[in-house]
Amino acid sequence: MNQKSEKRIQDEVCLAASARGYILFRNNQGMAIVGKTTFYPSGDALVRGARRIRYGVCNPGGSDLIGWNSVIITPDMVGQRVAVFTGLEIKKATGRASKPQKNFIDKLTEAGGIAAVVRGVEDIP
Repeated sequence: MNQKSEKRIQDEVCLAASARGYILFRNNQGMAIVGKTTFYPSGDALVRGARRIRYGVCNPGGSDLIGWNSVIITPDMVGQRVAVFTGLEIKKATGRASKPQKNFIDKLTEAGGIAAVVRGVEDIP
């Protein structure tokens, strides 16, 4: 059976979540080498004073899609909107969240945010 790729699931979730009022961004994560770089015509590069940098929100562990969902809150603040931080971890049907990803989801939920492992549009909280 052909499974959808995480990229395709992510695209579908972004569209559906947007229609429900979410504002979401792709949280690209990774590691890069930076330093004084010399590039050669062959395509090679020499990096002096190299150092590693990590990028992405909460690397490792931050959800694939992060952003907010605007909600109207309690009666004492009627009419005001609050942006609730949101993190959606996209997984294929058989995929599992890593320990850092589960930790991010748990901490975000405990703090009052919206977070979940999402395998399709039907899983958007």
